[in-house]
Amino acid sequence: MFGGHRRFLQGFLFLFMLMLVSAVNAADERVLPSKEEIASRMELVREIKEFEARLGWKPTKNFERYEGSLPTYDYCVRSGKFGFTLSWKESTKEECAAAEREYDAEFYQFEALARIETPLSRSMVSADLARFIMVVFHEEYHEQVTGISSRSLDESAAMLMGLLVAREFAREKYGENSEVYRVLASDMKATFLDAQIEKRYHDKLTRLYEEVAQGRVGHGEGLKKKSELYRAMLDECKSVSLATAISCTSITNNAIFGNSFDYAKHYPLFYDLHEHCGGDVGRTDSIIVGLASEGLTEEDFVHRVNDMIKKGCKS
Repeated sequence: MFGGHRRFLQGFLFLFMLMLVSAVNAADERVLPSKEEIASRMELVREIKEFEARLGWKPTKNFERYEGSLPTYDYCVRSGKFGFTLSWKESTKEECAAAEREYDAEFYQFEALARIETPLSRSMVSADLARFIMVVFHEEYHEQVTGISSRSLDESAAMLMGLLVAREFAREKYGENSEVYRVLASDMKATFLDAQIEKRYHDKLTRLYEEVAQGRVGHGEGLKKKSELYRAMLDECKSVSLATAISCTSITNNAIFGNSFDYAKHYPLFYDLHEHCGGDVGRTDSIIVGLASEGLTEEDFVHRVNDMIKKGCKS
């Protein structure tokens, strides 16, 4: 079952982070989902896919079956002490903890992986309703932009569209006064704030790491300044509250930040595009999908989106 996604991980790795790690850490100890709970989530997936078809999304084979033997996909993410280049490895929590002596490292338990016909895992079935809906749309959007040129474009686009389309689905199914709709609408705006904070501190840390690499800042002083920047970011992130995705309040080292930043890097750009398209979901979607199909470099993709924003969402 796992051979395909291992091969995939040798190229780009497209993952969606778990919001509440503690909940998934306890997945093996929890009572297994009932047949009724599984059937309810499978029916919800069917409704989501019908909604996607009305938007013109390509059909996928994601979430078409429940995999009871799969609680999560477990990975250790590692980076250097002064850089954001990441390595990924299937791992136990104990193995990942041992890596922290030499690297910045973080143990992740993911609910789903994109582009591997991902099933419904136990953690997916157990997720809160808003989280579940958003993750399904997020992973499904990766399938719509398979030609996109970078992980940061891919994850940032899926982050926006996952929240945006999940919000519209919730509006239609549950109504604007529903808790699930309010959560998704709030998270869409909060993610914009989160991304702005992440971008500022990613720039600051990158400049520091360049100074360390050039010998202008020593190793010990570099670690001290790094720690100060992370503390400052965490303090600023106290104003951010997300219910359906992990926020910058959990970023404490380069491994976490390197992974998180791909979701944040271009989120403000895509958010602005949607705003300049008058909040038109279909128009925003068609622009992103269309550009993804052109095989543009990341730089050219960003330039084209900015150009459309300046023109009021017109080609």
